[in-house]
Amino acid sequence: MHYTQIPEKPLVASMSDKIEDAQRIYFFERSDGQVIATQENEAWSLYSRRPQVLGKSKRMEFKLIGTGEGTIFRDAAIRAREAGKTDIKEAQRILKEGQETELKACLGKIIPPRNLDKMGDPNAM
Repeated sequence: MHYTQIPEKPLVASMSDKIEDAQRIYFFERSDGQVIATQENEAWSLYSRRPQVLGKSKRMEFKLIGTGEGTIFRDAAIRAREAGKTDIKEAQRILKEGQETELKACLGKIIPPRNLDKMGDPNAM
């Protein structure tokens, strides 16, 4: 069967009953001004300056602008899960608002990610 003959199925959105514990969130500002939120693995990659945008000769620069504990976003995720049972747009709004609130709370608080390139104890820097 050719890939163009695969019947399309509608996507079904589902929200998991399990919400993970709060995890540290790292906020980076890209060289084009956009702010992105990452978890530790991706944060180390950005912090150590290894990423490169494919197809561009210029390397994208990332600057760590804040580190949050993730508790504000986790609370927003819990509220969004409840709201998502009836209105997915409201759940998306709550998550975006939670991420923005987390950023405002931790702006300027810089805690670098652990060096995940080292073997052995990942807490050692």
